[in-house]
Amino acid sequence: MLYGFWFLKVYGTESNAAKVFQVDEKTYRKWSKIAIQCMARVSVIRWENRFRGWTHLIPSSYVDGIHCPVQEKNPNDPDDFSHKINSSCLTYEVATAIGSSNIVHVSGGVPAGAWPDIKLARSANGIVGKLLRNEMVAADKGYTENGNDGRILPSYEMPNYL
Repeated sequence: MLYGFWFLKVYGTESNAAKVFQVDEKTYRKWSKIAIQCMARVSVIRWENRFRGWTHLIPSSYVDGIHCPVQEKNPNDPDDFSHKINSSCLTYEVATAIGSSNIVHVSGGVPAGAWPDIKLARSANGIVGKLLRNEMVAADKGYTENGNDGRILPSYEMPNYL
């Protein structure tokens, strides 16, 4: 999916993308095409679909941040720097339903260095504002180590029914 997101956002050449992802052009072409075809089959990303095949509020879904490489500015802007990829990136927040694995939430497209996961989750379009009372989402330490507000469940504390 990352190849597909990058293709749609950057629309760069295959040779540049192959260098960024450290694969050959044929591999990038194949997987970016598959990712875009999969995205095309998704009719709509609906937050309400997080309960398909799933009835629990804790957690209702799993959220994580993804970093998509972009062309570096000249001069480099530290706000763009991704610690995950060691390059300039945009960050997106993607939530998937636990019961169906459907993507149920996407937000972001902001500079990775200036927007840590928890900041994006708490933003106007972030996942925290969408949660029902007593609902929590599962997430990795990027969401929990810097001031968890009680709406995000660290993945190492997942309930036994998972």
